[in-house]
Amino acid sequence: MNNRTFNALMARGFRSPKAQELVSQGRTLGSLQRLPATDLSELGLTEAEAAAVKSGRPPIPTETCHAIFYDAAWTCCVCQIREREVILHHIVPWNEGRSHDKDNLVLICLECHGRAHTVHSLSANLTREKLRDARDRWYSDVRHNRTNIALGKTSELHVSSMWDYFNHRRVLECAAGVGVDVQHELTARGLVEAELTDEDGLPVSLRNGDKAKEHRFMYDRIGGLRRGQMPVYRFYSHLIREILERSSFAELTYDWSRQRILSLVRPGTIVLCKGAHSFRRHHASGLDGPGQRRTVTRRKDGIALTFSIDAWECTSSSANWDALSGRSVVTCVSWIRDLHSEGRALQLSAKALSIGTGLGPPHPTPSAPEVLEQSGEVFKEDPDADEVF
Repeated sequence: MNNRTFNALMARGFRSPKAQELVSQGRTLGSLQRLPATDLSELGLTEAEAAAVKSGRPPIPTETCHAIFYDAAWTCCVCQIREREVILHHIVPWNEGRSHDKDNLVLICLECHGRAHTVHSLSANLTREKLRDARDRWYSDVRHNRTNIALGKTSELHVSSMWDYFNHRRVLECAAGVGVDVQHELTARGLVEAELTDEDGLPVSLRNGDKAKEHRFMYDRIGGLRRGQMPVYRFYSHLIREILERSSFAELTYDWSRQRILSLVRPGTIVLCKGAHSFRRHHASGLDGPGQRRTVTRRKDGIALTFSIDAWECTSSSANWDALSGRSVVTCVSWIRDLHSEGRALQLSAKALSIGTGLGPPHPTPSAPEVLEQSGEVFKEDPDADEVF
């Protein structure tokens, strides 16, 4: 399928079956624009679709459409009834603001869309403020649910599921960046008073010193998780959850594809992926103390995600020597630094935030929203026929 033509038609409010039919016929947006209105009608286009083809109004950018569909889990942000068809609606009408900005768009079903365009004397209609509030609350619920599905229970230490590694400094930076009050968390947990972390939240074992070189991994230096360090583990586990729930992270476990990555991922995006990763030790790095550098790669279907870790920041000896070595199925949360194409391959460079084993569903299966997302069969942009100029 010519995805470029298909996406161009969808961004102009086409029904996906009709867009697929036109693509299969070899049609392009340019060829449709050159046809008279009578020919467009004979092709089975609705009045709104024909008007969108001829309109001078620019379409909503494809990346904006994908981001909103993903953030809303392909569900109406108002009624949250998953089975209903949905469209993109301009909160401030196009003829007023001329804005396709993400903040000016909301995904709603046809019924709620009618309410948004209706004025009631009793103020029961969907005002702009109500639409924004419903959208933001639904986005938050979706992120919360995605996080719970992806991670399961990680606040406690389990034999079968746990975080094996934290990039402690980067986790603190990202947490502050998404609005987590780190100082409040430290005070509430009493970590500084217990001398488990410094005032910034870094574990005391990350402080520079020759004694660190005497230990295989940092938690071993101060007793390990089972002997006093569980509060630190819980603190960083909590921060990871907060980062995911407060950011529009890209879940790539169920769809590790070039199209999805290019639609959702930009430099600075938080990415979560469960799958096989390769861990390569650097011969020049030591076996004890800081500096146990390893290169981690997730490579599949012409796509490679790569980052480096210092294995000294592992949470246990088994993580250091087993889970994070060779080739292992792990869950990685990372911060994307850059992505670019090299020939037909897509390269993503990142900084790891955390790596864990046994997290989330043991055999991930795409949920209904994910299947709909991949098919694109029920979603279309709001044509806003009255707003076309």
